[in-house]
Amino acid sequence: LLTSFKLKSARQTVNLINYSPGVYFLKIRVNDQVESWRIVKQ
Repeated sequence: LLTSFKLKSARQTVNLINYSPGVYFLKIRVNDQVESWRIVKQ
């Protein structure tokens, strides 16, 4: 786990500029629903 935070609005930007290139996984939980995304930073 690199970071965890609560969303402040319906739209949120995740800044990966300080992270090394690689594969990252983003998981968002809203109530009982969970969505996951695979992000490749080059």
